[in-house]
Amino acid sequence: MAGTPGWRGWAAGGVGVRSSRPAERIARWRAGRWHGAAMPSLQDPPSARSGPLLFALCFAGVVAGAVPAVVVPVLPDIARELGVSPGAANWAVTAGLLTSAVTVPVFGRIADLRAGRGVLVCCLSVLAVGAVLSALAPSFPLFLLGRALQGTAGAVFPLAVTVLYREVGGDRLASAVALVSGTLAVGGGLGPVAAGLLNRVYPGYRVLFWGCAAVAVCSVLLVVLFVPRGSGVDAGGRVDVAGAAVLGTGLVLVMLPLSQGGSWGWTSPAVPAMAVAAALVLGIFVRVERGRRDPLLAMDLLRRRPIVVANVLSALVGAVMYLAVLVLTQLVRGRPEAAGYGFGASALTASVVYLLPMTIASMIAAPIGGRSVVRFGARFTLVVAGLAGVGGFGVLTVAHDRPYQVVVASFAIGVMVSLGYAAIPSLLAEFVPASRIGMANSANALTRWIGGAAASSFVAAVLAAFTANGGPPREGAIVVLSGSGVVVALTVVSLARFGLPAPWAAGAGPARVSAMSDDVHMIASASDPSGAEGSWTDLPWLVNADPERVLGLPASDADSDARLMAAVYRASVDVHRDAPPWVRRQLLALDAARYGDRELSARIAAVSVEDVDTEPWRVLWSTGSQSDPHFRMNPSGHTGGVDAVVTTFSDGRHVVVTGSKDRTVRVRDLETGRPVGGPMSDLNGRVWAVATEVVDGRPCVVTAGDWAVRAWDLATRRQTGELPGINGEVWCLGTAVVRGRPCVLAGDDDVSVRVWDLASGEQVGELTGHNDFLMAIDTLVIDDRPHAVGCMSGGKVWRWDLTTGQPVGEPLPGHDGEAWAVATAVVGGRVHAITAGHDATVRVWDLVMGREVGRLVGHEGTVSAVVTAVIGGELRVVTGGSDGTVCLWEPAAGRQIGRELVFPAPVHALTVTPEGSLVVGFGGDVAVLSLHAGPDSTGP
Repeated sequence: MAGTPGWRGWAAGGVGVRSSRPAERIARWRAGRWHGAAMPSLQDPPSARSGPLLFALCFAGVVAGAVPAVVVPVLPDIARELGVSPGAANWAVTAGLLTSAVTVPVFGRIADLRAGRGVLVCCLSVLAVGAVLSALAPSFPLFLLGRALQGTAGAVFPLAVTVLYREVGGDRLASAVALVSGTLAVGGGLGPVAAGLLNRVYPGYRVLFWGCAAVAVCSVLLVVLFVPRGSGVDAGGRVDVAGAAVLGTGLVLVMLPLSQGGSWGWTSPAVPAMAVAAALVLGIFVRVERGRRDPLLAMDLLRRRPIVVANVLSALVGAVMYLAVLVLTQLVRGRPEAAGYGFGASALTASVVYLLPMTIASMIAAPIGGRSVVRFGARFTLVVAGLAGVGGFGVLTVAHDRPYQVVVASFAIGVMVSLGYAAIPSLLAEFVPASRIGMANSANALTRWIGGAAASSFVAAVLAAFTANGGPPREGAIVVLSGSGVVVALTVVSLARFGLPAPWAAGAGPARVSAMSDDVHMIASASDPSGAEGSWTDLPWLVNADPERVLGLPASDADSDARLMAAVYRASVDVHRDAPPWVRRQLLALDAARYGDRELSARIAAVSVEDVDTEPWRVLWSTGSQSDPHFRMNPSGHTGGVDAVVTTFSDGRHVVVTGSKDRTVRVRDLETGRPVGGPMSDLNGRVWAVATEVVDGRPCVVTAGDWAVRAWDLATRRQTGELPGINGEVWCLGTAVVRGRPCVLAGDDDVSVRVWDLASGEQVGELTGHNDFLMAIDTLVIDDRPHAVGCMSGGKVWRWDLTTGQPVGEPLPGHDGEAWAVATAVVGGRVHAITAGHDATVRVWDLVMGREVGRLVGHEGTVSAVVTAVIGGELRVVTGGSDGTVCLWEPAAGRQIGRELVFPAPVHALTVTPEGSLVVGFGGDVAVLSLHAGPDSTGP
């Protein structure tokens, strides 16, 4: 084939799974209790790329921390230049807080559904536009609009963390998250200092906001350059817009009195009225969200004790930062002759001499916090942070009459804030699945904002209480506020030490499990010493017990088997937590195989469940892209959803070939699951379909995707040809022998379906009569003539004679909506086509009679893959859907055989081997299962 003249090169294709557009994710259990989520496919990035990635996200974190605080030193200039009162000028702070409260959960949810880079760029771009608007604003309302737009800075941190969870693995993830988290404290301290210095050189506020715009634009460029697109998350979910509106209203009602209560007066009727209204609105939000399948904030997750404690800790650390800045500023600017304390420092001196040490401490502590979290764990790091805060505020409480005392206190508090910010995201990661990490970090960021606003209001109230006759606040205010800081820091220590359940890891830091890969983070520990609650090695109990009891097992010394089982249990806990035991049995068996332990997988599959038979299948092997940020399973290599799977022979062994939305095609040994050679990666778009064939004695792979159909030599992984004449996206492929010549069929966006000769690459025919896009195709031989059956975008099913290219009979009515998959089989001399569509049905057609003879109903969403097998002379159909299930059917009786197989992600690709093994592409992973079909099983 190589060197064939007169064309662009070509290779052959075979018939495998007819891949289609990925279906909309249906994240629900059949009874409405199961909230499944597509697992993000997280890959361990090359070390050459991780440095620039981390720099870009750290820079974004500094910007996000600095922008809310830069306005404080220039509030008098804003009031003077825009002609408003000092009280009105405080709205420059409040406007950003309100926007953050509304946008943070929305952007967090979007980040969970889609690639984080685009959302991060959007946030930073809006921030830059807001800064420009504030710099140019001729009036106070326009200035406030600019500040409101700058409030999107609040969403930058949770978005950055979401990106890290998708791009970084193992111990590097914990240290990277801690480092980026610590940059928030750096930015929060650096912002006022930079603003004070800039205001001294360029009086007024406009140059300051031009500077904010400049650094925001720089951050956008860094993100675009160094943050990957990240295509590993299924984007089928949706954002709860109505819920966002209700939540935003409630949060505004919370933040307004907290930020403006001092100006209105705490006894003002508006304060309690807004508090009552906030309670009502947020109560409605919680009630409504509990019943939604795609909640903006998952109440079932947020109400768990570890998450509640982590959010309280975040609020306390946020309160500490605001409390420290305000107390230090009040203290050092006080005049001894009037107030009896202070040093009479100017605004610039207060920033550079007394607040800068807190920023420097944050910069030093941020990387140390990352190492501490990796080595000793988040709890230990939080305890150290709290103790640093106790020391810092303790010094301010008892000794604040010397400058060095204040500098030491400022440094210690900076250490607390930075270590606290570094540890809390890692603490969340112990209890939150990666599919919800954006939402969890957004909720955590919200509590930090609320904690800061509450601290500001508390400081204002205390200062007012210690002020008389228009003079400065008395020294007792400093003592009370500093003592309050001690209480808050002690609360952090207590919650970190005693308020959290036993850590997943036995010991202070990450441990290694010999059965797992080297960068597995050991997340669970051993059995209950009493034995009353079962143990991590009691498989029947683990399958049948309440997951809350299982997850509450206390930590103790454990062997590697118990630690491995604990990790297996948690891999898909977000899916099986509310599912019946038979679903949990399936998922635990699958996840055990993903860890490479087939024997454990088989033992789990054999566990008895009341009123449910033992599973008639076993997992031979499975990849695991990364369902939890702490550990790596048998990696699939793909960083996007698997849209196509086929099997073929290469170099004397049976292999699985997979195509993905990440623009790569990968090959694995069918028996062992090990990768065979490198990927085929020089593709310009998503791989929608894959086919295989032998041409000139060499196995070849044909791929279809964006504007191209290509051929590859399977042995060398080199492209050997590309079909000419493709005018759009190609959704599917089929192969057949036409007039004695091997051919490939493909349709693209111009509605045409063409037939090409595989040997020469020349177009030898075109299928006619239809006027819709071809979504799926299969080929078969009827009366010694090659035929094709195709599913169209309009739902109809067409049949063509490939020798003439003409349709055979009238098109079948098909589906209510797009028909997405098709397979064919000949049983008892009768030709059947099985189609699946967007209407959640599988339909069986007698092609001789030209009518529907059966309908299979059971999936809860789009049925996106279908294959056939003949078992004992009877036709069997296997289907996979966006609801994450695979079903085996007896079409003649119209019934499902056994229970569906449940996967932790949507199923978009299937194939059955001649030996009866089922290959499933789910999310970004691949699993091979034996269905125990028996010796009479044959492939499609």
